Amino acid sequence: MHCLEASIVTVANETWSFAHDKLRDGILYTLDAGALAKRHAQVAASIEAFYPLADYAIVLMQHWHKAGDSAKELTYCRMAAEKSLRVSAFRAARQYLERARTLHPPHTRPTGSVGRSLLVPGRVCRGRKCAPAGPAPSNRHRGLERDVLAEPGRRAPGDFSTAQRYLQQALAACDDVDPLTLARIQYGLGDIAWRLGDFETATVHITACWQLANQLNDASMILYAANRLGSIAFFQGDLDLAERYHLKNRALALSVGNRERASAAISNLGEIARLRGDYPAARRHYEESLCLSEEIQQDQSVLVNLTNLGLLSLAQNDLATAHCYFLDILQLSLQHQALTTALYGLMGCAEILARRGDTFRAATWVYLITQHAAADVNVQNDIRPFQEQLEARLTPHQQRIAREEGQALFFDEIALAILQGEVGALLL
Repeated sequence: MHCLEASIVTVANETWSFAHDKLRDGILYTLDAGALAKRHAQVAASIEAFYPLADYAIVLMQHWHKAGDSAKELTYCRMAAEKSLRVSAFRAARQYLERARTLHPPHTRPTGSVGRSLLVPGRVCRGRKCAPAGPAPSNRHRGLERDVLAEPGRRAPGDFSTAQRYLQQALAACDDVDPLTLARIQYGLGDIAWRLGDFETATVHITACWQLANQLNDASMILYAANRLGSIAFFQGDLDLAERYHLKNRALALSVGNRERASAAISNLGEIARLRGDYPAARRHYEESLCLSEEIQQDQSVLVNLTNLGLLSLAQNDLATAHCYFLDILQLSLQHQALTTALYGLMGCAEILARRGDTFRAATWVYLITQHAAADVNVQNDIRPFQEQLEARLTPHQQRIAREEGQALFFDEIALAILQGEVGALLL
């Protein structure tokens, strides 16, 4: 209380803080390294005792780092990476994953959650080339070598040549492999072939994975394999076969209590219904998937479903409902620094603008999106047809002016203006 009365600390919204950063820094400067580390450990332990760990993972990681506890730091480093990946905050996730790798001594680096976290379906950010360091391992380390090779191969997002090389090396090391690891390698090879559009090779590998998973009665692996087989059928235009796979996936996922995979299967059923033109069924599926995603706090899946519902509303020319969904996408993605997903929210708002007749302003937003650093190849491909439609309505001179104005805009300012309703009248 003396510190409060002396204005050294302040209280606002039940939060205590130093009145100025210099006061805090001055007090900390008087502590020796040992005392400072002890204080950081005490702060971290207090946070662990009273607050949700996932919400404070980054803060806890920093405190345990300064406390010198690398094991604790690693725990929260992984947690922060997983949370960032769930909302497509890839740059932050990679930073945490790189740090997590440095916290492991050679030959003991994990092939579990950190390796799995490098998988971001459909993205093109480069996976780290993380072959095991040091001399060639002996037979005693054969299993570890196989796992270290297999994980980056399965999880390197978009760097297909590197991933394929790791997986082929892993497959060559499978003379005495356990069936589950073999199933995972087969899945990885099939997944790469699928992303490269080689559906025939993908089907061979994923079917081999599915058969092994069924022999092992491994529900998780069955769910992943059946989902990918459904996706292959979907992109080959066989909607009936795709529907059968995803219906089986939904039933199995619900029976084993895997709401994350159930949500994915239901969302896929929504896509099938949308392509068939059955918009009411598509909306029911998307909304059911959205509810499941919100229940399990799977933010990336929430954003996917919000995007699907927004696009579906646009297809039905329900601009007011689409506007609400795209506002939700902008707010949630910016809240989690998922900039790539936020660009899709702005893309939807731009399409509403264009349908309201403001083609020029919509074009400036499109040019803002295409030159943004977070606009990966998926964003560029998805926005291209809309961009071409807008450019067809503008003269070459108007296109040039719109491009110059769009490239001079700041994404954060436009997004904030939309969320605060400053341009809301244009969208409604």
